[in-house]
Amino acid sequence: MWGDGDLVESYQGSFFNPRISLLTYFSSKSQLRINLGSSSKSPAMSTIYPPESILRWRNPHTGITEYYRFDKRVPNLQGYKTSQIEISYDHKFFRRMGISLTAYYRERNNQPKSQYLPVFTEINVDEKNIVYFIDEYSLSYNLGSHQSKGIEFTLRTAKIKPLNMNFKITGAYSYSRTPSTGYSYSYSFDESIGQYANYEVPGVESDTLIGFYYPSSGQWRDRLQINYYLKYINRDLGLWVTLRAEQLYTDRYQNFSLKPVDYNLLSDPAKIVRDYEESIISKPPKWLFSFNVSKSLFKGAEVSFYVNNFLDDPAIWRSYNPASDIFIDYTRNPELFYGIEFSMIFDELFR
Repeated sequence: MWGDGDLVESYQGSFFNPRISLLTYFSSKSQLRINLGSSSKSPAMSTIYPPESILRWRNPHTGITEYYRFDKRVPNLQGYKTSQIEISYDHKFFRRMGISLTAYYRERNNQPKSQYLPVFTEINVDEKNIVYFIDEYSLSYNLGSHQSKGIEFTLRTAKIKPLNMNFKITGAYSYSRTPSTGYSYSYSFDESIGQYANYEVPGVESDTLIGFYYPSSGQWRDRLQINYYLKYINRDLGLWVTLRAEQLYTDRYQNFSLKPVDYNLLSDPAKIVRDYEESIISKPPKWLFSFNVSKSLFKGAEVSFYVNNFLDDPAIWRSYNPASDIFIDYTRNPELFYGIEFSMIFDELFR
């Protein structure tokens, strides 16, 4: 439980996951909630026991096609752990309105991540050893990491009797970061922009540098969304209507630790492409409107009619990619769709 080693012998490791919750009442109208703890998860069986990789390579000297098989099973791949702390504050105003604020931080480490491994072969031609690059295959390692944090809030009103309505607003800001972990390999490189062969081929007699080896890239992303709910209830008619509006206020991301280059050696068009690849990509705000109408048929049974994206707004985001010198349109809202749902509690039929 403490120190090195596993409490219980297991191929995927053993984990101790304590959880602590604290609830403090400041008054009958306000309270503070604190939750912290951890959880663990075993890798998927398809990750531990994937099918083998078979690479095909044609020998340029003999013309014979050769096959290379690689066992990708990783029976000792470890599970990964997620730790989280969450602090919430709830307050009620005059029995007419309530608000909840939550801040959280979550961290995940040692998550399985695929690494691509280059494959080489060494052959003797005219009493001279020549090393050839064949291809790559992937293998899973406990290298992945991910951090996220954010703030969430909920504002809810009591029923406004003259209108038979209540309102609710929820909002969330989240920030996530996937750091650069592990390495990437590229057989092709360009010395004119500062990329030089640096991968020493293991297990061969020749002193050979083939390909470019560099740290993998990472990414961060943040997002702010606010949702508005309006609910109308008519008890006499057994009818309730819910209107939902989703406002995505900001959505940004940035890739970092990209394939290394010497920026000063890039041409002007290449600098534009590189600046774009390293820039913060920000998507414009968008809205999504949906509604649901439900009708009580008899006790324990109801039918609902719903329409999602009833304005049929695709929320097109046009992005310019300087690498291809074209504009690309992305649809950010789902298509308009609607349907009818029926639900019933059978217990009511036998009472």
